[in-house]
Amino acid sequence: MAVFNEYSLLTQVAIRSPLNSFLTDEKLSNEWQDLRFHSKPELKESINEFIEFRKLLLNDEIKIIDLPQAKGLTIDSIYTRDSILISPKGLILCNMGRASRTPEARDNYEHLKLQGYQIAGEILAPGTLEGGDFIWLSDTKAAVGLGPRTNKNGIDQLRKILGNSVQIIDSGSAVAKQTKRVLNSHKILQTNVKKKIVHQFYSNKNIETLTNLLNRTEVEIMEIEF
Repeated sequence: MAVFNEYSLLTQVAIRSPLNSFLTDEKLSNEWQDLRFHSKPELKESINEFIEFRKLLLNDEIKIIDLPQAKGLTIDSIYTRDSILISPKGLILCNMGRASRTPEARDNYEHLKLQGYQIAGEILAPGTLEGGDFIWLSDTKAAVGLGPRTNKNGIDQLRKILGNSVQIIDSGSAVAKQTKRVLNSHKILQTNVKKKIVHQFYSNKNIETLTNLLNRTEVEIMEIEF
């Protein structure tokens, strides 16, 4: 029986080798900077590391699905987790924030369906969702990060696909709860205030942008360490 979390034994995984993603040294040279790699990957070294990585998976008796190369994919396609989520209802095809990665979900699914996998849903524009922003906490709870590559529309679509049986905890609500705890610990959390409200904004140590904005208004600025 399949379980959904990040700590149980892995039984099956889909991976793409450098030979099927990086392809050639020329492709690496053409793409690594535009795709914001920290440095150009070394093709031969990447292949050797992948061989060792694959051996580790096999030693643990993990079933491997080797994804093939596909026309139009970039070197980012080596990160196979990002394009598709696995759920109790089936696969969820992501619409990633980086446009160059859009084809990956469909191309990967074309191979995965040969293994018997079905689609439970798909994230459609303007929604974006990336598998690297998502983790299963348990069979009934999952966390997703709201950010540059996963937006609120994508998270809302994800909630509809998964249904009421799965609770989605997004980073927006997590930050709100953490902020509430911090304000409460400093005894400055106010509720049911009947007197004149004083608006205060709270940020981390990097407050330059917020300060510049608030300096145009008559707002008190207060810094609190998280």
